[in-house]
Amino acid sequence: MISRLSAFLLFATGFLACTYHEPPELSLRQTAQAASEFGAQPCSTYLFDSALANLEYSTPFLRHAHRIVPYAPADTNLFGWTQMRYVIQLVSPSEVRQPYDIIYLHGGGGDVGHAALGDNLVYELVEKGYNVWCVEYRRGWHEGSYNRCIPRDMFKATEADFQRLDSAAVWALRDVRLAIDQIAANTTDSFILYGSSFGAHLALMSGPFDDEVRVRRNRIKGCLALYGCVRPGTPLGNPMPTFMLHGAADSLNGPDRQPIFNIPPPKGRMMEGSRAVYGRIHQHSPTWLMMHDFGHGTGPITSSGLREIMEKAFIKRRIPVGRYRLLPDGRVLAETPSGAG
Repeated sequence: MISRLSAFLLFATGFLACTYHEPPELSLRQTAQAASEFGAQPCSTYLFDSALANLEYSTPFLRHAHRIVPYAPADTNLFGWTQMRYVIQLVSPSEVRQPYDIIYLHGGGGDVGHAALGDNLVYELVEKGYNVWCVEYRRGWHEGSYNRCIPRDMFKATEADFQRLDSAAVWALRDVRLAIDQIAANTTDSFILYGSSFGAHLALMSGPFDDEVRVRRNRIKGCLALYGCVRPGTPLGNPMPTFMLHGAADSLNGPDRQPIFNIPPPKGRMMEGSRAVYGRIHQHSPTWLMMHDFGHGTGPITSSGLREIMEKAFIKRRIPVGRYRLLPDGRVLAETPSGAG
């Protein structure tokens, strides 16, 4: 796997650099070895789950990888662990070319997950003709993710954890905006932002534009946000079509206004899910809200079914904007008339 990874992994100081270097294979092996020996470490030892090491175990994901390119130099997260900031470019094998590429923002609560951890919809999109750019951003806020003596239980997060979450979200958003601008500045394609869970949080917040980022304004054509949430009061007047999916029974990122992980302030944080922010987004942008009756994730909807609904709605515009109930068999029932808030 290391040799295959070397063929794909191209290092540079940015997209504009002309010289690329192969990855430091020894450091990858050392990281993987450290992970296997983690159980022998003392309680005071932290271990970062290196995203580059994780790529060794992502062979199915990398079968469409064209290249892996940094959009910014490596930097540290809140725990001081160095994290690479790169994008994985997946090139579709399909002869059918789609009108947009996809910029994918992975989930993981801003704490875990990595760019090679694509969901089934990512695979479906690649197979059906979309090129996908998967963004790796800095993450890490729950001490249990880095200290084996503190179980990683989101529902028992401490006040210190939540304070780190506030900062981690800001850092991740800064990285994502930088990655989007670098991707758009060095390609001629137009894009749809696709984020799941914490990635949806970043996708919804990556849209507020100003005159200094006209590249992003002109090239991002839509936002696909699956079971995401944002802090109350977050500016969401994105001038782009937005498609949101959420489960009514989601206990991680609820669809309404509620404490994240069911931990109320002042220790915890209030968040607003898709149903809560629909009205605000809909005031400024064409917006579709699809609700299903299940929990966190896409419920029983298949990846191919979700792709077809997404394309039909905000790519082909054959489903009017509005609020809908998504049934397990893929049928879509309108909850509000077209154009209603």
